[in-house]
Amino acid sequence: MFGTYFSSYFYTLFQDEYFPTNTGNKLKEIIMKIVYYFILFLFISQSLFSQNTNNSTNNISFDSLLMLKGNQSKGKSFPRFTASNKNQSINNSHFAKKITLLNFWFANCPPCIAEMRSLNQLYNKLKYNKNFQFISFTFENEKAIHKMKQRFAMPYPIFTLSKDECYRLNQGNGFPTSIIVDEKGMISFLLSGYETNPYKAHKIIFNSFYPRITKELLKIKG
Repeated sequence: MFGTYFSSYFYTLFQDEYFPTNTGNKLKEIIMKIVYYFILFLFISQSLFSQNTNNSTNNISFDSLLMLKGNQSKGKSFPRFTASNKNQSINNSHFAKKITLLNFWFANCPPCIAEMRSLNQLYNKLKYNKNFQFISFTFENEKAIHKMKQRFAMPYPIFTLSKDECYRLNQGNGFPTSIIVDEKGMISFLLSGYETNPYKAHKIIFNSFYPRITKELLKIKG
């Protein structure tokens, strides 16, 4: 997860800095995948080198650091925000009496892509519960969002924010980041930087997010 997290972060920065707006989408996607996996390779190589040259038992896994960062956000109020799309406008008041799953993504992000179908499955399992809602945030434009909807049939509402606003709301994490917000607008769980393997991403979503969401929903039912 170390490489996945930071690859997503630098990958996002690289995309904005070095690609002109007229770059073909298909070519851009191919090049960005190459960049992503190259960065991932560098981090994995560095990790292996460090393990071979330092056998100290004091090393802390980066997975643990990510969980620690998520735990640091737990119990805090979700930041104040407003967002809108063609169908509705939302703000923090929409968290009232709901358990909300927030997901932050962008189109050329391999770990974001890996989890898309599993997120759809999670949404479809919970969508009939009146106390559950799924809100998706991205810095992509309407054209890119439309293509993603065609590709993955994303059934939940999607809102476009600036990149800075995405980072502010996802607590300065990379992509994807998913956050569970309780009925009082408090962060109850946060996890960032998943897997590029769809099977592993599926396990994370249904082993980490689904049981936590269902547990929070039971609290509302009382």
